[in-house]
Amino acid sequence: MCIPPAATDRADVVVVGGGPCGMTAAIALRLRGVRDVLVLERQPEGRDGSAGTSMALEINGLRALAAVDAECHRRVTQAASRVTRQKIVSRTGATLRDVSFGTADNVPMQIRRPTLARILKDRATEVGVRVEYGVDVVELSDVENSGGTDTSKVVLTSGRVVAAKAVLVCDGHFSRCRKWVLGDEPPEYSGWVCWRALLASGMLRGPLGKGCERTWVISERGSEAALFRSTTDDCVAIDVVSERNDWSCWPTDTSRCSGDAKRDMMAAVDDWSEELQEALSCIPQEQIIERGVFVRPSSSRWSRGRCCLLGDAAHPFLPNLEQNWSQSMLDIFALSRVFSIRDVPLSFRLLQYIRLPEFSHHQAAATSLGWSLQRWLESFDQLPMINAFAGPPLLMSKF
Repeated sequence: MCIPPAATDRADVVVVGGGPCGMTAAIALRLRGVRDVLVLERQPEGRDGSAGTSMALEINGLRALAAVDAECHRRVTQAASRVTRQKIVSRTGATLRDVSFGTADNVPMQIRRPTLARILKDRATEVGVRVEYGVDVVELSDVENSGGTDTSKVVLTSGRVVAAKAVLVCDGHFSRCRKWVLGDEPPEYSGWVCWRALLASGMLRGPLGKGCERTWVISERGSEAALFRSTTDDCVAIDVVSERNDWSCWPTDTSRCSGDAKRDMMAAVDDWSEELQEALSCIPQEQIIERGVFVRPSSSRWSRGRCCLLGDAAHPFLPNLEQNWSQSMLDIFALSRVFSIRDVPLSFRLLQYIRLPEFSHHQAAATSLGWSLQRWLESFDQLPMINAFAGPPLLMSKF
């Protein structure tokens, strides 16, 4: 059970968003000595909009987590599955690239999102983080008190106000609080649709469901692709992406579970091999989530005053390199090294100075690759190195 909220509406740091980024940031600040850290999560306890999906834990993110909290890293890696190999397969089913990791120590991993959420929640409770569920933020602002002490004001839907010395906005790709830091700038539809599902590997026939591996299926025209992520707990997370001119659900919704989702997905891969189509046809209709892929333009800053964006709220990432979680961990690692409750604005400016160039490297790599089969074939052998770039040793060289 999480620590109950205190009687007063004050905290040293308020973290908006209780997902992997928010919870890990809260843990990192408590371990750094920040006395009162409060996490505000909009969803009810135990409910997550992405529950059931699998998350990629890339090498650089795992290194950052180990530097932030060795105990949390130990629990996560014990629960996760090591990726033993990754492949590129053409739409006809031919294997074009095959990289085996063997028994290497530093390899990517996969973990079920509910499993990761449970580990982080338990660890947050142990280190003394306060967590409140089912609360929504409607306003963020900096205020100057009569005594000359600056604070941030967090207003909830109930009318309750929480005063904090710092606010971390970690509410994800479709952040509702980003507008109070960078202005009201809605995300832009990328021209891609993603279908996402999770199913038992026993339902897949052929090589796709065997072992703990990642298989990218990329069409020659670059307009469709799929990613099969097998794990040792007999589950396969599947993402299929395809070009589409518009996303009619926006701005009311970014995802849907409609009766047409499976039909649309199968239509996008109608010229793929029989084996690949059969694998996708095994997915039950009710387990398919259809989602528009949205992006935001690059920003030269992630903070304003005592409020700072972290993770996907700051820098939404294209899904092809699977760097979302890892980039969040690198943010948190850097924050844990520079954060001072005595000078919050300076801490956030230092974070930007350290992280913006590193993030820009990955963003450029993801944008360049896109879903071009030729570029993926040229770069595939270097993907483990690309995703290991900008780990804690490199970041530490900036201090």
